[in-house]
Amino acid sequence: MSLEERLNIYPDRNYDGMEDWYHLRDRVQNKVKTLAKKHHDKNLLIISHGGAINALLYTLSNGQYGSGITKLHMGSVNMLLYEDNRLLVEYYNRKVY
Repeated sequence: MSLEERLNIYPDRNYDGMEDWYHLRDRVQNKVKTLAKKHHDKNLLIISHGGAINALLYTLSNGQYGSGITKLHMGSVNMLLYEDNRLLVEYYNRKVY
């Protein structure tokens, strides 16, 4: 469905069955942190959609970038570090093509 079609049906952007932003943010952050703890001695590649990535970036940057601020490039790379039980953004939205 195009953005125009969605806005005609859902002008307030409250889509049927849509996950609350705060739940999405917490779910993604908890899962990435769990994976980072479990595989602390390895590099991980996690692939997700822009909504989840932007929610995580917004949370980790305390609102400096991410949801509502950053338009992610298709196929961009975001690098997180896991240190002292915390996720840190090394870089974000880097084009690789």
